[in-house]
Amino acid sequence: MAPKRATPFSSKHALQFGVKIVECDSATKAVVSASCLFCAHFGWEEKIRSKRNRTVNVMYFKKPFRADMYLRHMSLQHPLCWKEYSALSQSEKASYFDTNAPIVHRNTIKSHFGGSQVPIQLFVDKGIVDVIIGDMLFQDGDSNENITKERALSIFEDVLEPSEGNCDGCDDAADVSTARYRIHLKNPAQFYLISDYLSIGASFRMASRILTMTKESTGLASLGSVSEGKVAAFA
Repeated sequence: MAPKRATPFSSKHALQFGVKIVECDSATKAVVSASCLFCAHFGWEEKIRSKRNRTVNVMYFKKPFRADMYLRHMSLQHPLCWKEYSALSQSEKASYFDTNAPIVHRNTIKSHFGGSQVPIQLFVDKGIVDVIIGDMLFQDGDSNENITKERALSIFEDVLEPSEGNCDGCDDAADVSTARYRIHLKNPAQFYLISDYLSIGASFRMASRILTMTKESTGLASLGSVSEGKVAAFA
């Protein structure tokens, strides 16, 4: 018997059914998981005469990403919102959740950082790293064992994959592979929060502690924790 086809995610379904990509395969970039925006913003609708309390769990869709799977969930758990949403135009759907989501949800960290983290990559000119960070910010004889130059600079990858430097017809292909460092961030939310803490004057130690407090207060275990050395690398 032939194996069932694993239907890949269709980008047009994001707006059509109100779902959001939350995880991609780091190697193939294929979508691994998508979340229901109705669950995230409104929760499941209460059913008449139901003895169960309304759930706040978010539905995550995985392969196969079939339209009938979305429709079944929307019809069962979000019938009123789905009826309203499905009658809207494309432009109205694009702003539906921003316009109609309860303010109490829109202003929470979970509305921005909920779900699995999707790794991202940043590229930085080598001169910035080697001269400004390596030579100017770290002097010989620095005694802080938690923030050594080697540890802070370990986040930068010196060599890109050969395929990333190949770009037929691109004048700057060689520059990308030889004059820049790559930073691979497995937890973007953590990076952006630390950046925010540092931007208002928090020290490396304070930023590390504030992130831990944020995780404990919000219940977002996915934020993880960072050492002073890692905060220095982010900085």
